[in-house]
Amino acid sequence: MGIIVEFNDMSNITYSEYVLTGFYILKEKGVIDRLKINYKPGVWPILFYKGVNAIKRILHMRLPSTTETWANIPGTIYDGKRRSKFIINILDTPWDFGASRLLDEADLIFKTQYPKDFKKGYARISKRVQIKLSEEIMRNSHKVRPLLVGRPLSRIFDFKKNKKILSIYEKVRKGYPRKYSVLVYLGMQHDPVVIENTHHPHYKRVDFVLYAHKNIPRAKIIFKPSHEEPFRSAIPKEAMELANYEKITDKYYLSLMQNSYSTLNITGLRGCISWRMTDAFLSGMVAISDNTYVEWYEPLIPGKDFLSLGDLGYELMEDIDFEGSCKKLKEYSENIEEIFKNTLDYRDERFRNYYSPEMAARYILREAGVL
Repeated sequence: MGIIVEFNDMSNITYSEYVLTGFYILKEKGVIDRLKINYKPGVWPILFYKGVNAIKRILHMRLPSTTETWANIPGTIYDGKRRSKFIINILDTPWDFGASRLLDEADLIFKTQYPKDFKKGYARISKRVQIKLSEEIMRNSHKVRPLLVGRPLSRIFDFKKNKKILSIYEKVRKGYPRKYSVLVYLGMQHDPVVIENTHHPHYKRVDFVLYAHKNIPRAKIIFKPSHEEPFRSAIPKEAMELANYEKITDKYYLSLMQNSYSTLNITGLRGCISWRMTDAFLSGMVAISDNTYVEWYEPLIPGKDFLSLGDLGYELMEDIDFEGSCKKLKEYSENIEEIFKNTLDYRDERFRNYYSPEMAARYILREAGVL
């Protein structure tokens, strides 16, 4: 008997689709004999992605069986000798692992937002703030492994479509020349909004998440015309594309990626690594990012895997060297075409050897001891 991989609940396709595609590729290559999906998403993810918050809250309330697997995707690996139960924790929150029952029952726990200080027992989100990891997490700390941040492909899982999408990325990855120096696509561009919803299964995280959202400096620095906008002025306007988060389509976003030499990242909600880092490797863009307090199973190297802007994220405004960060961004943008050409082969190699869907799936199998 060969390797059998089973996913027990795929009700949240958002981050899991990337790795799941990797397992399908391994099945196609004969590395695993069987891949079983007990719940393949259909209409529910459409509703989640169309994304009215009220609908999402209602669905969570009406589907209690899926709420704990919304955070943790459970699966099993069997090679004829032993059976390993694993979960993939897809929460953006580095210090939150979801349902303790699943942690206790799992043999392996893969965390997409793995805190660099995990082994010290806390998750840091700034120089001055560290959050102690819970007793239930540390009780299972020997099981926890870093993974990486995937990104939606077809969004409603279809392996044929996903293969086609990956082939498109393959074609555009080394595309040259490109039109824009820097792609700026930073999602929400407004101050935090407090939402009171005590029925939501993740309510305990909501107060911290929304009150302390670091998109405030992101918005003030980059987007509000009443400010000096140092980041925007650091780059010629004709060489930068500003995208509307709410209206942009996947097709248009892909066209922006393949026409941009680099993408600007500022660490996401709760200090997480965003899809933009994955997008950079997929499409061949150079990643320009602030430093992060989380890591992947193959750690991202500042100066190689991304060009560092220094510390931004959730740092206090008084601790941020805006002038220094802007100076770096200006320097990167002015030399980005040369940087792109000189590092393209390295970045392509990193994607193929570590950050592709297939390599992520192989990593999980290796950690389970079946490869």
